[in-house]
Amino acid sequence: MLISRVLPETVINLIKNLETKLIGVNSLEEAAQVFAEEFYKTFEESVVLVRLFITIPLGELPSVIQAFANNAAKNAQFSVPLPEDTMILTLFGTCGEEQSWNNRQNSKDHLGIPVTSETFVSAFPMMSALLEQLGFDLGWIRGEAEIVTKCIGSLSGTFFVEDAATTLDNNGRHVIPAQDFVANYGVHSVFGFGGGYLVAGKFVVAIVFCRDSFDQSNAIMFQELANVFKLHTYALVANKNQYFKERPFPLMQPPPREDWEQGEKLQKVGQAVEEENIRLLEEENTKLKEIDEMRVNFLSNAMHELKTPLIPILGGSEFLLRQYAAEMDPEAQKIVEMIHRGSKRLSSLVNNLLDFSKSEINNLQLTCEEVDFTKVLLEIISDLEFLLEPRKCSISTNIPGDIWISIDKLLIEQVVINLISNAVKNSPRGSRIQVNVVESPDFVLTSIIDPGVGLTSEEKAQLFSKFMKFNRDDLHLDIDRQGSGLGLFISKKIVQAHGGDLHAESKGRNRGSTFSFTLPKAKQ
Repeated sequence: MLISRVLPETVINLIKNLETKLIGVNSLEEAAQVFAEEFYKTFEESVVLVRLFITIPLGELPSVIQAFANNAAKNAQFSVPLPEDTMILTLFGTCGEEQSWNNRQNSKDHLGIPVTSETFVSAFPMMSALLEQLGFDLGWIRGEAEIVTKCIGSLSGTFFVEDAATTLDNNGRHVIPAQDFVANYGVHSVFGFGGGYLVAGKFVVAIVFCRDSFDQSNAIMFQELANVFKLHTYALVANKNQYFKERPFPLMQPPPREDWEQGEKLQKVGQAVEEENIRLLEEENTKLKEIDEMRVNFLSNAMHELKTPLIPILGGSEFLLRQYAAEMDPEAQKIVEMIHRGSKRLSSLVNNLLDFSKSEINNLQLTCEEVDFTKVLLEIISDLEFLLEPRKCSISTNIPGDIWISIDKLLIEQVVINLISNAVKNSPRGSRIQVNVVESPDFVLTSIIDPGVGLTSEEKAQLFSKFMKFNRDDLHLDIDRQGSGLGLFISKKIVQAHGGDLHAESKGRNRGSTFSFTLPKAKQ
């Protein structure tokens, strides 16, 4: 699942899965690792690395992490050793693309980060941006080793960086400093979500590094996960002997009964908060479905609006051909015939779109006939002459003769027109578009090859999504950016309805694209 395409029900399912997996865990480390692994498994297509941190007082941490934190403070020219009540943003869970990232002890740079002063935190762009966006006012950190924790329990929020390679802070520094990591693993958007525990003055935050690009609304959807984690780890975070799988401290005596009763009350409050947040997520899901329905209605209304001007175009061209064909010169007659064919094709397409937009394009009814596919393709290429001329493009073909297949001719014509139009729009002026057809005993493979702008891996992952349009304005390319974002989505549905498939290949930006679709052959 891509995070750029996440739906509320996916988050709800992850919450339910986490609730099951977190029951019975014996340490914060185990709970955090479960969280990281389940999140990564759910969104492996997007996520490069996910890490979960919790603030813990220095004196309650193992000696290895204490040494790490003191060394970090020393390197930043702060006096050491740090006081034992210094809060350390401690790595508890980690999971990612590399096997070595699945063990927190392998972390070289983030085992424990001291939150020792506003000056110290400000020296780390990602850490300062993270805490500020989560609502953790850096002014709360006083002196070199004191942190005001009484307000932490009310904190809850998200951290978001849309483009890890280009986003800078107010001092001109990359918010994500590890630019080698960003480049080597194709990291694009980065986000975090977290919150404070109502007791114990501690804070938890998850940070996720992603390959795909999305906006902050996607990140906000994950905030409830932090609440779920907190709800299931209140008892663990209050007991230093349950931070890690290996206990660095002697076992403590059971807390007094009144503490258990307070814990039960907090758990009930947390449960109520969780139920309310799930209700809000379900409400958001309903709203998204309503928006999707509005889009479908918009498509239906647009098709109705298109029908109005088509009637005189179709009728007028038909009248000219019937009454004045003999008086026209060959070039004029050719143009009127092209207008008539195009408007007839568009009229039929509009009617088809009206039919299957009502059922979300999934129950498309085909009207198939056996046709000479070679003739269909050559006719379309001839009709697209006026599309090619303004951009000085040309089309070369490699199409065998007499290929007979059973198809809905009007719909497949629309697929071919859409693919060739896209190839022309996304290629430099003067380009040559190649149309190839390969015939096998069972299928016909048609490929449209262009030398144009190409596709990134992120674009390929979202290419056939509904209403998907890529923003390439910053690339300053000589391409036509117009379009509704529906063409490829509808084309794929049409081809699949015929029992075939449509896919795209590209080696990357400015290296061209190949769109290929298969159609089953008519049985002889």
